Amino acid sequence: MHGRRSLRGTVLPVIDNINQLGRRTRQLEGNIDDHRENEQQARENEGSVHGDEELGLTMGEYTLPFVGNMPTAIVLDDVTRQYGLKTMHISLLPSFSGRITEDCLQFMKQYGATLATFPVMARQAVLTREQLHLRCFQYCLKDAAMTWYMNFRPGSLVTWSQVCKVFFNKYFPSQKAKDLRLKIASFVEEDGEPFHEAWERFNLLLAQMPPHTYHPELKVNSFYSGLSPITQMMVDNACGGTIADKRVVEAYNILEKIA
Repeated sequence: MHGRRSLRGTVLPVIDNINQLGRRTRQLEGNIDDHRENEQQARENEGSVHGDEELGLTMGEYTLPFVGNMPTAIVLDDVTRQYGLKTMHISLLPSFSGRITEDCLQFMKQYGATLATFPVMARQAVLTREQLHLRCFQYCLKDAAMTWYMNFRPGSLVTWSQVCKVFFNKYFPSQKAKDLRLKIASFVEEDGEPFHEAWERFNLLLAQMPPHTYHPELKVNSFYSGLSPITQMMVDNACGGTIADKRVVEAYNILEKIA
């Protein structure tokens, strides 16, 4: 009498329908193929990442400075940014390098006079004079002045008055203003100097000062006080008496006429 052996392993369920068995087999094979395809794609993606890293920056390039798309100190709105500044316009702008021999006030006057000749249309929109001043300013700066400007925090200058303030704080310090005031207050006509040359020399001093810093009365009084007694008599005769009897505008016009 033979003993019954125990069955080891997994016992598969009995499938009577051969068609059903075929469908299940194909389903299992499809799942295996999908799994293998996903694993292969993952390996390819991982290899691509490592490949990009290997083809990236060199060791030396990692030490190079990176600037990127950094905005400048002056903030430009969309309309101002779209203003078509042509090469011809840039060539007309005065330049300022920040040298001690340069007259920053005269530069600003030339800058304003030049921009007054520029068109103000920007793609169907009209720019204000302030927007135009902001748009063109950095194209005037050279050398040390450009270095000074680039050290400002990006987006820190929003209005033209802010630009003027920081510019004159840098290039027209208070000591320079004091020195000019002293020269104007102590102006003296030189021996043998023609009247028109003395008047021109005096006005060159005034031109180095901001217009609002000297009242017309102070201008006339400072110049007249620095004239020789003989020249003062000539001016008084032109006034039909004394210059003190004339209004400020009248006195100034008489000096202009004599010169």
